Amino acid sequence: MFDMAWIDLMALMWLLLLWVGYGYFAHHRAKFSDKNLSAVMNRLRKRWMEQMVKREMRVPDASLISNLERNVTFLASTSMVILAGLLTALAATDKIQSVLIDIPFYAETSIFLINIKFFVLILIYTYAFFTFSWSMRQYGFATVVMGAAPLPEEAKADPETTAEYIHVVSKAIDMAAHTYNYGLRAFYYSLAVLAWFVNVWFFITASTLVVVVLYTREFHSKPLKKLRLLRWDD
Repeated sequence: MFDMAWIDLMALMWLLLLWVGYGYFAHHRAKFSDKNLSAVMNRLRKRWMEQMVKREMRVPDASLISNLERNVTFLASTSMVILAGLLTALAATDKIQSVLIDIPFYAETSIFLINIKFFVLILIYTYAFFTFSWSMRQYGFATVVMGAAPLPEEAKADPETTAEYIHVVSKAIDMAAHTYNYGLRAFYYSLAVLAWFVNVWFFITASTLVVVVLYTREFHSKPLKKLRLLRWDD
């Protein structure tokens, strides 16, 4: 029953290598360089919290956090809907194979291998759901910490404690955003897996292109160039 070709196995390993390797690379660069979106946004979050402690009215700050959390909630719900669809599709792999035959460049494979591809997608969206749900909880933690923010007069009276508070709350929001980003990348990689249903070489190419797109957007995008111009701390 196990008739998975070596090229399919290597292609799957290639996806995992790109996924883990790029994630490590991006995380490392965010720590030691400000030339990517994660590092710039982390700096802006710190600036946001510095401004928040100076304000008496903090309703807009709570609304901003709610908007961020709403985006994560939407994608977590979307992951569950997709998982339901994938589990349903597992019961009709023979029909799906008959549809795939009509697609140009389709390389015919066994029902077993089609099931493997669906299981890979199920694993990816399960990971995405848990990642988004953890991001939701972290945004909840950040909301509680924001609710404990010192009043403007307290912030002026104890600048050392205020500086520590700003670091903690901005870091809490940053961690939630990073977790959200991991889930979003899972959606990108799942699109590469869709190419696997057509042809294994399409899968390899699509996996590589996904990393190229991620790298371009996070390190060389126009929004990044504009955001890097905002440097209040210099």
